[in-house]
Order: sequence, then structure tokens, then C-alpha cells
Amino acid sequence: MLVLRPSPKSGCGIFTTRPIAKGEHVRLWQKEDERFISNEEANADPDLRAACDVHCVIVEGGFTCPSDFHRMSIGWYMNHSFNPNIASSAELDWEFYAVRDIAADEELCCDYRTLSPFETVPDHYT
Repeated sequence: MLVLRPSPKSGCGIFTTRPIAKGEHVRLWQKEDERFISNEEANADPDLRAACDVHCVIVEGGFTCPSDFHRMSIGWYMNHSFNPNIASSAELDWEFYAVRDIAADEELCCDYRTLSPFETVPDHYT
């Protein structure tokens, strides 16, 4: 099971309540909990742009975002790590797997740069 907790890395993070074995699938969200928001749409609304900057993945022409910012799957709260414990498959299909054994109560983190060729790492991680 996965839970949200305060994160020492950044705000809120995803933590596991049980050990996860290397290679195990980690279900973080449902495919239907995603939508595209263009740069033009985001830039026209400062509140939407701020939400995109915090919760979305940068893609060509805009962002992949939660379908509803008021009801987001737990995966949208994943924090970055240069030494991640989970990663998406090579097809970038939003399916995540443990890249090493993960202990109970450990925060799940991925390398944001692997989510999209356009994704960058926020300054507070460097």
C-alpha cells in the first residue's frame, strides 16, 4: 500500500507501507487520470500555470497533467531523486517498477529527467 506523507525532499511524497522487491510493478495512477494542457492554455491562466509547474510533466507543446487537479492519483505526488528507487518502463508508458529492493516506509522517487525528453529538474533538487 502507498500513502502520502510529508517529505524531507519536497513538500509531500509517496511512501510505501510494505517492502517492494526489485522489479515489482508499482501502481501509481490510472491511465485515465491524465490530460494534455498546451503551453498557450497554461500561460493564459496564472493559477493553472502554477499547478502545471508543480504537478505536471513537461512534454512537447505543453504538459501532461492530472485530469482533475482536485482529485489526483497518488503518482502525481512523486518526488525527484538522482538516485531513484523506481523507474518507468523504456516505453515511457507510465508503468513504474522498483529498480532495487525498497524498504517499508521508504519514499518512492523517480528521476524526473526520464519521464520526458523535455523534463528538467527543479532548482531545489540540484
